[in-house]
Amino acid sequence: MRKKRIVIICGYKSRELQALLLLKKELELSSNAEVSIIGGISEIQRMYYLLYKIQPDVVFISQVVETVCRKLANYVLISGGLLYVLPAEITIISAIEQLLLNPAIKYDKYLSRIFIPGVRYAQLLKKSDINKNKITIVGSPKIDCLLEEENATFMSKKQLCLAEKLDIDKKNLFIFTSFVKADEKYLRSDKSLNSSVKKMLESNICVELTLSNYIRTIKKLSLDFPNWNIIIKPHPLEEASIYMTALKDSSVTVIANKSLYDVIKSVDLAIHWSSTVSSECWVRNIKTLQYAPYKKYNNFLTENRLGNPLLHSYAQLKSAIKKYAVQSLEQKYLDFQTNYLKNNFFMLDGKSCKRISSIVTSDLNKKRKNVLFRSNYHFAIPILLFMQKLFGISISRKLLYLFSRNFSFRSAVENYVYET
Repeated sequence: MRKKRIVIICGYKSRELQALLLLKKELELSSNAEVSIIGGISEIQRMYYLLYKIQPDVVFISQVVETVCRKLANYVLISGGLLYVLPAEITIISAIEQLLLNPAIKYDKYLSRIFIPGVRYAQLLKKSDINKNKITIVGSPKIDCLLEEENATFMSKKQLCLAEKLDIDKKNLFIFTSFVKADEKYLRSDKSLNSSVKKMLESNICVELTLSNYIRTIKKLSLDFPNWNIIIKPHPLEEASIYMTALKDSSVTVIANKSLYDVIKSVDLAIHWSSTVSSECWVRNIKTLQYAPYKKYNNFLTENRLGNPLLHSYAQLKSAIKKYAVQSLEQKYLDFQTNYLKNNFFMLDGKSCKRISSIVTSDLNKKRKNVLFRSNYHFAIPILLFMQKLFGISISRKLLYLFSRNFSFRSAVENYVYET
């Protein structure tokens, strides 16, 4: 009798892989199954090919909202597999809520179970068509990476300062940017996203304006705070070159080739705009400031905005940096952070992967239906993989782009994962 097989599909390598490796380790210990991590979704035909080759009993995917993911989930279920949805992170803004509760979209038939971080997301999902017995609160594997240092790569402040040629005697002011625009063409092509198109296009305008303001603001900070190391850590989906070009004549440092786990121990004070990094800072008692220069767009901020001072002008930001460089955040912010983390990330005990693995093992032991994944991939995929052996991932994907201009070779290369 063959061992059970589990596949975890990684959507964005730089954002998710560390957490998924943590989950993989627990699944192997708990279920005694063969666990593979593959990715990313931008190469959906390659995902079909690998699922056919692996024939997994269980598949994890990050969401079943977009049509391409729903088709993939359906393929797993009709093949006899169990399909689990595992959000790597959760950000609740009005556009997300509107999308999830769209009455035209049904989710229940596309999943066996959805693992979620905490009760806030559960309250939202219970308004959808998903059977409440399929909604399981486990905490967050992504947060676990910050709690269990032996399972993640943490650099010390000294190591980071040496690597980035920073003055170790200065405090580090980190600016976590997250100015990622939605792809308008993709939004309009996927009917399941129709309800949120207008909101997301408005968000794109907000992102563009706020990005420009941040660049001007960062230039001012580098002049007004010469005794600080001013450091930008762009979102993994951002083009870091935008900052490198705009700030090349300043003393600002842009760190794009390191993860949050590399830099987290070096943060003395953090500035962000609607970033989930704020909650991960709170886990480690790092002070954060939210700078949102356009008050009229406050509706695009996440629900965690009350967990730190919300600042709308450069004067306010400058004053707040001086203030919180020497004193703690007020108790009202700390109380909000405690409740937010509890409601959104459950127990914060570093055991979410253990809870997920225990449930999956139980489900696998009860599972009686054998899997049979039939061929469902484009005939050219084996050719692509042969080209990859000859030329490598980057060149093979660039060649593919010549034949399909809709193919994102950059995303394919950056998110390529096949861990066994």
